[in-house]
Amino acid sequence: EKIFGMFAEAFDAFSRTENDLRIKTKAGGVISLVAVMVMVVLAISEVSIYTQTDVVGRLYVDPSIGEDLEIYLDITFPHLPCALLSVNAMDKTGDSQLNLHDEIFTVRLGKDGNPIPFIEKIKEDVSGERHLNEKTEDKGECGSCYGAETEEKPCCRTCEDVKMAYSLKGWAYSASSLLKFKQCIQEDVKKTAQEQKGEGCNVHGAIRVHRVAGQINIIVGNIVLRNSYFTIDASPFDVDGKFAFNMSHTINAFSFGKSYPGMQNPLDKVSKIWNGTSGSVMYDYYAKVVPTKYEFLDGMTLSTNQFSIIESSTPVQDGYDSSGTPGVFILYDLSPITASFKETPRSFLHLLINLMAILGGIFTVASLVDSFLYGSLQRLEKTTELGR
Repeated sequence: EKIFGMFAEAFDAFSRTENDLRIKTKAGGVISLVAVMVMVVLAISEVSIYTQTDVVGRLYVDPSIGEDLEIYLDITFPHLPCALLSVNAMDKTGDSQLNLHDEIFTVRLGKDGNPIPFIEKIKEDVSGERHLNEKTEDKGECGSCYGAETEEKPCCRTCEDVKMAYSLKGWAYSASSLLKFKQCIQEDVKKTAQEQKGEGCNVHGAIRVHRVAGQINIIVGNIVLRNSYFTIDASPFDVDGKFAFNMSHTINAFSFGKSYPGMQNPLDKVSKIWNGTSGSVMYDYYAKVVPTKYEFLDGMTLSTNQFSIIESSTPVQDGYDSSGTPGVFILYDLSPITASFKETPRSFLHLLINLMAILGGIFTVASLVDSFLYGSLQRLEKTTELGR
């Protein structure tokens, strides 16, 4: 045992000196306090980093087939009434969702930008009784489609149902013919547009489409099917007898799916201002969609999409012609590559190594600084004594 002790002492890297031979200085005390504070700050910072997660990304070919694509939108038009706007979704498979009103919600906005509360109109009949304005669908009645009935749709409850039935038949209709239909007389789109003149509109909701290239558009007027072609019918909306629609808008939020931590959508908070006095403008946004999967630390996986955007605008002066259509068009195409992100925990061993490196490094640097200051002061004192 004595031999082993002597052998171990030969390799001692931490030799000690007697306490009586140690010298404590004020400078050494200050350096020690500063070193301890720096150690504590860096150690807390390192522990804070350890509590966070690393995100590892990779790319691979997208194998998903037949999955739907969810599109979330929230767009404000400060100078266009809700009665003028329609939301439509089309894709390259030929599938189209026209004049959406079940998935998409509109909120009327006043000139100050605040929502206008809905107030049911009250009318007075011949007998003098006052009662709420009744609509066909409120009574549960289903009226005529005026010759456009089918087995799937034998009747029409609303003016929109009548227009859809005519579109499916490929029949045309005009503003004057609309006002001959009972459902449209009750709704009276043109009168509604006139009443909402000067208002704005917020359009928001979610649309589910096929996972293929397509477009979402918000236009002035309605898209109808006539002789197997899609056309835009805006005749009921020419309220002032002139073609002038202010398509200024703010995209509050737009995404192809739900968001994951740190995700940024390039169309969020985008604003476009149009100051023309006549005509209108067509805004085009071209989106390249990248399917994305994000796996959280608990194993839950979120399937969503990132996208990049290119934008352009085209003035429209003479109505709905080859120069364009007043509206906001978001055209999208999907990338065959999928981006995958996975949260992974940080290594505890890595934390210990970093903490030891911090403590040892600061202690070594503090020792060097203390030795340098102590040696400098000693030399200065000797020089002073020799000068005397």
